[in-house]
Amino acid sequence: MTVVRSIRALAPVRVCDVGGWTDTWFGSPGQVCSVAVGPGIEVVADLVRPDSGARHRPPAVHLVAPDLGADYRFDPTAVVNPRHPLLEHCVAEATAGRLEALTATGPGHDLRVTIRSGVPVGASLGTSASVMVALLAALDRL
Repeated sequence: MTVVRSIRALAPVRVCDVGGWTDTWFGSPGQVCSVAVGPGIEVVADLVRPDSGARHRPPAVHLVAPDLGADYRFDPTAVVNPRHPLLEHCVAEATAGRLEALTATGPGHDLRVTIRSGVPVGASLGTSASVMVALLAALDRL
């Protein structure tokens, strides 16, 4: 497999403190201070070409997210019973029609998406939102 193009996107996580719950309807008036911090989320989107001699087939996405224990392939044109719904649907929507266009003239290109986090999953630092921001940024530039 040959990497044709590689895009790296970073997004900070957030620390939200000072005044928690005082900004709600039942605790108001209040304010909350949010600060973007690192290390955050890194997404690397690689457009890869299969080795020569590969047969024509629909494009696949190879999703690698070590912090989630994910390392698998899926078809972005038919996301059914996804293992990680937010990630798979985001990739499917962001790449709709784009990967297929690359396969029209010969053996298809695949997409390898690697997601790494500098903070633990479930740390309440907005990692899910940061993953989506970095993922969309990387796929948009691809």
